[in-house]
Amino acid sequence: MLYFITFSTLALIIGLVVSNIVQPGKGLNINPATLQASSIAQYVNKAHDNSLINFIFDIIPKTLVSPLTGDNILQVLLIAILFGIGISLTMPKSKLVLDFMEALAYPVFKVVAILMKLAPIGAFGAIAFTIGKYGISSIGNLLALVITFYATSLLFVIVILGAVARYNGFSIFRFLKYIKDELLLVLGTSSSEAALPSLMQKWKKQAAPNQ
Repeated sequence: MLYFITFSTLALIIGLVVSNIVQPGKGLNINPATLQASSIAQYVNKAHDNSLINFIFDIIPKTLVSPLTGDNILQVLLIAILFGIGISLTMPKSKLVLDFMEALAYPVFKVVAILMKLAPIGAFGAIAFTIGKYGISSIGNLLALVITFYATSLLFVIVILGAVARYNGFSIFRFLKYIKDELLLVLGTSSSEAALPSLMQKWKKQAAPNQ
């Protein structure tokens, strides 16, 4: 959790600094009256009620299975950690549960991979709507936004994650080369979930000789 919070905070700081310097939306001149405020109303309300105490308590789910039907990834992470600790402490009696979870992961990841391959269709629709609504000139701003995003991501990976990789004794560039296929999949679908199944397969093969 500390690692997650630390590096998420660093990523946010870098993103804020770069976006304020580059200002990719400058010159777009979108009339706020044409935007649907209702689509972001829930996020605005959450921001008003946000505090450190509420954030911590919001991580704790109401039930064991409620995170699976919600939209809070931290609740899923907490339950996964606690459930994993529980399985580890009750082995070998819980081996059947572990085998079931491992077998369940294959169809779940396959469904996610199939759905993520449809993501470019959604991106096409969003781009078509933007051009139709604000004109072809808006593509320039979108291109600047995309370039800014990937440049910032590259900066974070090379500088921040590169330092972490160096501290742990491996090269971030060799690691990126190793997962290049998954990176291309993420680039095409704009989602990291699509690459998770193949990444887990690679890591299992890599860990097998060491076991």
